[in-house]
Amino acid sequence: MEGPLVSVLIAAYNHERFVQETIRSIIAQTYENIELIIIDDGSTDSTWHKIQELLPECEKRFIRVYAQTQENMGCALVSNKLISEAQGKYIYSIASDDLAKPQAIEKQVSFLEAHPDYVLVVGDNDIIDGQGQKISWDRNRNALPYDEGEYKTFAQFLNVKNYGKDFGSYESLVKGNHIPNGYLSRAKALKSILPYVKEAPLEDWFMHLQMSKLGKYGFIDEVLFSYRWHNENTSHKVEHMNDMTIQTFLFEKKLIEQDDYKQWKKVFYDNAYQIKMKLKIGNILKYYKVKSIEYKKAVLEICGKKFIL
Repeated sequence: MEGPLVSVLIAAYNHERFVQETIRSIIAQTYENIELIIIDDGSTDSTWHKIQELLPECEKRFIRVYAQTQENMGCALVSNKLISEAQGKYIYSIASDDLAKPQAIEKQVSFLEAHPDYVLVVGDNDIIDGQGQKISWDRNRNALPYDEGEYKTFAQFLNVKNYGKDFGSYESLVKGNHIPNGYLSRAKALKSILPYVKEAPLEDWFMHLQMSKLGKYGFIDEVLFSYRWHNENTSHKVEHMNDMTIQTFLFEKKLIEQDDYKQWKKVFYDNAYQIKMKLKIGNILKYYKVKSIEYKKAVLEICGKKFIL
């Protein structure tokens, strides 16, 4: 079979409504040489049953299928387990409620094969609701009919084109995550940054910060992925996301103080003020009614106590 092996990883949790559609989007890929690795992380609904229903079809389609259910371990630990099982040259991760466009993996493999100095490539995402209908966002990511919102794709919302050659650089990522979903990574690079840890709960951001230290990021200006926006999204839980952002920054600050990461220390602190501006700390405290002294202390620690709230 032509082309390097791609490991598709799915961490599934309480997505009985969506998980089969997600799996079918991988079955429908135009790229053939794929193994599917899927772990049900202790779902309390029928997610595991829905996965099992499709296993015979998966075993006919894919080079290898690894599927199991387990007690809930959380995102960090299940991500480590999924990646450790991957045997491919490339790794493609997808949430169990999102969808990959049919040519996504084929186009991304072609890019990385042609650009050996790149460690990751991603395309744009359209945005769909719980019923699979395309929607758009306003500036606060409120869902609107497709024709009414300011942002029709995730990359538009993230202002990806404005980054230019800085897309996916450590200097830009340390100010905030701007990578859409549906990315293909070099397995060797991704495995080298393991393990994910609970102290950095925004796993995708943590991963991008580490991967950006290893090589370049590519962006394909084409919708290759559907990001599902519904009431169960973690991103809707504002205070929780705020806490995870702070914790991940703190862990990154701890990392760059170590000898192996000191080359990134200056970049981190040179952008401390930008971190503050990106988070708009004062507005966050006011808008989300966050008054915790511990939160304020954490913000100061993140930014090296170079400014006062």
